Formats: sequence, C-alpha cells, structure tokens
Amino acid sequence: MADILTESLQQSVLTLLAVNSKEGRIASGLIDATAFDDTYRNIAERVLAFHKKHGTCPGKDHLDDLLDDVLEPNHKLRKQHLRILDGILSQADGLNAGYVLSRISEFSRRQQLKAAILEAGEVYQAGRESVVSDVESILSNALRPVNNDLDTGTFLNDKKRALSFLDATKADYMTGIPELDHRNLGPTHGEMLMLMAAKGAGKSWWCVDLAKRCLMQNARVLHVTLEMSEARVTQRYFQNFFAIGKRNDQFIVTDFEFDKLQRVSGFTTRKRRPRMTLDSPDIHKYLLRKQQVWGTKLGRLLIKGFPTKSLTVQRLDSYLDLLELRHNFIPNVLIVDYPDLMHQDKENPRISLGITIEELRGLLQKRNLAGIMPTQTNRAGWEATTVKGSMVSEDASKFRTADMVLIYSRTPEEKNRNLARLYVEKNRNDEGEFTVAISQAYTTGQFVLNSTRMVDNKNYFEVLGANASNDADRDREGDNDEDKE
Repeated sequence: MADILTESLQQSVLTLLAVNSKEGRIASGLIDATAFDDTYRNIAERVLAFHKKHGTCPGKDHLDDLLDDVLEPNHKLRKQHLRILDGILSQADGLNAGYVLSRISEFSRRQQLKAAILEAGEVYQAGRESVVSDVESILSNALRPVNNDLDTGTFLNDKKRALSFLDATKADYMTGIPELDHRNLGPTHGEMLMLMAAKGAGKSWWCVDLAKRCLMQNARVLHVTLEMSEARVTQRYFQNFFAIGKRNDQFIVTDFEFDKLQRVSGFTTRKRRPRMTLDSPDIHKYLLRKQQVWGTKLGRLLIKGFPTKSLTVQRLDSYLDLLELRHNFIPNVLIVDYPDLMHQDKENPRISLGITIEELRGLLQKRNLAGIMPTQTNRAGWEATTVKGSMVSEDASKFRTADMVLIYSRTPEEKNRNLARLYVEKNRNDEGEFTVAISQAYTTGQFVLNSTRMVDNKNYFEVLGANASNDADRDREGDNDEDKE
C-alpha cells in the first residue's frame, strides 16, 4: 500500500544511510529500521548494524557484502533486493544529502501513521467487542507529538532565541497569593508546582482554587482525580467559584493586623454564614443561572476521574491524545490529584513513586503543560511552628524532581482560626525558603482569602497564643455576604 511518494522517500533515506558518511551517520541515530517497509527494512537493518559497529556507512563497495546471503542466485527475494540496490547505486552520486536528512522526521511520521492505519483497519475488520476503544487507542498513540531531534539547540548569539528567556521570567499563571506571585511561584508551562500536605489538610481545595484562577487567566485546565469522584470534585468547584457552603453553618474569617515593622500584631475575626448552601431548595436554579452567566468559559475546565492505582503516565499521555482527537481539547494546565495514588510497583512503591513523579515532569515538558501536583507525606512537622524540608526527608525525591514546592502546615490554634502556613521549600525560578500565612474558609470552599509573608515567626506565634484568650472579646458578627477573595 506504500504510495509512490513514500517509496521514493524510503529509497532516498536508505541511500543516505548506505552511502553517505556524514549526513548518513546523523540519520542513523534518528531512525529505526522498523520505519521501513518489507525488503527496505531488511536492508536498513543491516546498514544500521554496520553504522553501529563501524561508526560509518558501508558505502557502495560493501553493500554486496552485507547482502551476500539474499543475493544468491536461488534466493526467492533476490530480485527485490537487486532492484533496491540498483536504485541506491544509481541515486548515490547525485543525492542531495542535506535535503534528505531534513525529511527524516517527515518520513518516520508518515511510516508511523501508515502502520497505525493498517493496524487499526485489521482490528476493525476483526470485529472484536472492544473494537472502538482498541482502534481509538491505536490512532491516539500514533498521534502523539514527536520530538524534533534535528533541533541543534540555542546559540548565545542568536538574537531571537537566546533572549527568549526575557519573555519567560514570570510564572505563566498567578496564584492569588501576592507573596508567591511577586516571586514567580505559580503554575508555569513545562514545570511542576507541588504542594506537600498531610491527609485531609486541603490538597484538593488547593487544586480547585488554582484551577479556577488559571481558568480566569484564559487557561484550559484538565483536573485528573484519583481519590474523589468526578461528582465530588465538580461540587467543590461550584463551592469555590461561588462561595457556597454545604450547610448554613457559621464559620470564622480571620484578618491580619500589622505593626509598624509589618509584623503580625493581632487578628480580627468575623463570624459569617454562607450566602447560598447546597441544601438550599433553590440551589439548582441558582447554579443554572451561574452556568449561563459564565457561558463557554466553564467549558475550558475538564474533570476526569480514574480508579485509584490504575493510572500510569503512559495511559495519561494517551488520554491527552484522545482529548485532542475527540474534542480538540488541548489543556494548558494539568492537575493530578494526586500522584501518590497513581499505579505503583507493589514490590518497591517508594522508588516507583519517585519514577512516576519524574515521568510526570517529563510529560509536562513534552507537552508544555503547567503542572499542579499535590502530594501526601508523613505528618512530621505539620503542627510545628517552623517547617523545613528536613522534616519530610523520606519524601525528598518528590521535591528534588518538582520545580516549586510548598509545604502546608498549621497548629491547632491556627486551625481554630482558619489559618495555615505555606513554607516555600523550593523555587527553582526565584526566591525560596520563606513562609506565608494564609486565612482560609473551607466551609465555602476557599483555600485562601488573604495572606501575608511572615516577617517574624516568633512574634506571629506569640500573638497567636495571646489572642487565644481574647477571642470572645475580639470576635464580632459580620454580614452574610459572600466571602471576598
């Protein structure tokens, strides 16, 4: 079924490999014999083996030696091989080696697509019960992006490419926490932003909050959930978007007060109730109106659930191809909540998880995705007043791979006031090793309401302790409006 163009290109590529010592040597590292058809493949296998052994092409003088067994007078494939060899010899002297080398990627892509179409056709004709999913999987694998191995890299005197870093000095998406945004610590294409937190600390709320903020900055977001169902995650998005409570329960909102040195000098607490709740009789109409107001913008956020421990990075890669094929949906931001629940080797789960994190970062780089990856770790230090990476040493491989790492912690006193801290353990692009205190309202789905950089940790906790006995005097009733972000 090879058309004339593909056969002609095969002949040219094979000639390049067989007789050209410079461009042919480059091509030998970019192509595999499986890219060729039938008799071409047999010759390509031998030519590539010669390259590997001797570091050069066989040349016109040694082609016969490579194929002496199939060129025997009685060999049934002799005529086919002779025809191709004649083509190589007649084309050798006039071959435009640079042009053929530039078409290596196109040739490989053509052959890959052709093989996939043929395989998909055979599967379809077989009529198996799983024919639809099998054919889709074959085609989606064939549509995966291919790296351009002919790209030479960046020369420092390249006025455009060498200075392109000036356009990438800031994070691609803001987090809504000024102390982080000013230090370029936000979702960034090709990089992994990780939050380490104990179980039940609010990792999923963090994902939802960042996804909303990325969406508001015109990103397309894919949220992969491995713990909660799609319905539960969707509920959290609506709670976060519109400050909806589960029930009409009273909750506390805490504001920071500062002294002249910009240290936290006190807290102001307000008691609030949600403006709308999930158990309200009008909730369905309310959310329908909100959907209508937001319109197609909500269609840029997709939630996909996979069973716990079933998802591999390869399967996720194929799913991204399928999204593009079926819905033309190519995300800018990928959330995996959370990698610890992806498929792991049962024999060596910790090493397997480290490999999974590395493969996820590779996927972000390959597809130019901004990655948001919460991860669970041990409880050491989660209620400590000063949190460092050394407190989670058993998870060190995770934050060695990630580009930016936040560690979430809170003491019982902070939890009572809906406060928490984010310690910047790592920031590959800017300043790190500082702490931000945040005010939260999980009752209405808000991961962060306001924040401040902790100038003096000791002063912060002294004020926090002193305020514990004065809460009754400091609390005041607030109105019932939605929480402001």
